[in-house]
Amino acid sequence: MIKRNGKLYLTLLLVLVFVDQLTKRFLFTDYLEIVPDLIRINPTVNTGAAFSLFTGNNLVLILISVVVVIILFLYANRIQSDEYPFWTLFAAGLIGNLIDRIISGGVLDFIDFYIWPIFNLADSYLTVSVVIILLMYTNKLINK
Repeated sequence: MIKRNGKLYLTLLLVLVFVDQLTKRFLFTDYLEIVPDLIRINPTVNTGAAFSLFTGNNLVLILISVVVVIILFLYANRIQSDEYPFWTLFAAGLIGNLIDRIISGGVLDFIDFYIWPIFNLADSYLTVSVVIILLMYTNKLINK
């Protein structure tokens, strides 16, 4: 199944990374209030990981990201077909933020809902994919 749909998932991966990078290039500009007290464009460069953990460790996070991407590609054929879209989403988020780390020295975050840490599309890809993958693996363990 995966080998047969490899081009589809590679295309999906490239489109997701492209959209992430496109939004960062066009929306990572100046502070902009979209809906007062709800959402704004608030450009920040995060040299850490999620929620600014490990701030200032950009090089270490680049190396970890590269290793994880390599592992994902090496083991892609071992991923079950029902999981593949979510691992593709995960890889797109990882690669999107990796590009930022290499080019900009940190992840370009700009979506700000005031009550949540500032994020970007790649962060959303990562969060959604990790939650779904964890739920899938939990379900598989429970139903074994």
